[in-house]
Amino acid sequence: MQDGNKTKKTINAEKIRAVIARVLLVAVACAGIVYAADTGTTGNADENKLQNGSFEENVDSYKFSSGYVQPDRTAVPYWDTTAFEGKFEFFKS
Repeated sequence: MQDGNKTKKTINAEKIRAVIARVLLVAVACAGIVYAADTGTTGNADENKLQNGSFEENVDSYKFSSGYVQPDRTAVPYWDTTAFEGKFEFFKS
């Protein structure tokens, strides 16, 4: 009976080691992806900054007459849309 308990403990320990190894592999892989995404092609982190992130450029052309506007893709610098009309939807509040 004691040999059976040792076998069960060994199997459980191996399962735990396998799970820990997988978790570590995923953590290392994700850390590498995050680090690689931090720098651009020139190694300059500023190269990847979001341009016009607040849609502040060319804001006068949006002309909010109400709380909602749909400017054309040409009115929003650095951004593109997959909408078939080629328009963005902006809400004032």
